[in-house]
Amino acid sequence: MARTDPTEPVRSAQRIVDVLSAQGVQYAFTATLRRALAEEGPSLIDVPVDYSRNTDLAAQLHDDPFE
Repeated sequence: MARTDPTEPVRSAQRIVDVLSAQGVQYAFTATLRRALAEEGPSLIDVPVDYSRNTDLAAQLHDDPFE
């Protein structure tokens, strides 16, 4: 499987949309989500995620965050 370049998320998301023949939208408002869900076929919703606290959150779930 080819790896996409994480420094280019928009281009990577567009590739996924193209491969799946999906509708691609970036989540901004509830209306956008409703529009995507109303489309026929799959939709890809681009939601920004802050991964900076993953280690802290994992530590709350496990004794060893890297277990």
